[in-house]
Amino acid sequence: MNPAFEQSLKQAALTTFGEMCMALPSVEITTDQIEAPFEAEVRVGFHGTVKGELSVRLYGTVLDSLAQGMIGDNELMDANLLRDALGEIGNVVCGNALPLIAGEMGKYRLDPPRPALAKDIPLKGPALETKTQVGLDGGRAEVGIHIEGGA
Repeated sequence: MNPAFEQSLKQAALTTFGEMCMALPSVEITTDQIEAPFEAEVRVGFHGTVKGELSVRLYGTVLDSLAQGMIGDNELMDANLLRDALGEIGNVVCGNALPLIAGEMGKYRLDPPRPALAKDIPLKGPALETKTQVGLDGGRAEVGIHIEGGA
């Protein structure tokens, strides 16, 4: 695990959840957050200066409140809106993380996000070499990345 990549992922996650989702993410993870059940995952492939895949996994009951924070609505979201919000979270975390990991002058193309809720078929993808977590009200987010060739 690359400590610099881990710190970049953590910063990208804190920024995305705080600024886009209007959440209050924390670097501290409680026992309840660690034990929270899997809720959803999104994977985003990227190509360019570096190539690989980023994953955001949510645990607990956080996706609905994150989506509400993004949209500015307090109504419960249907599954399609939750998948859309999850996809956008993946895109933004990836877009925030790549310049921190591979340099601001890099050029990237992101694949369409592949979101999956707990009731969907689990996503498959490469093993993630670097992971980090942030605490969220009601659970946590785990962000991981695979870079081909290890960058």
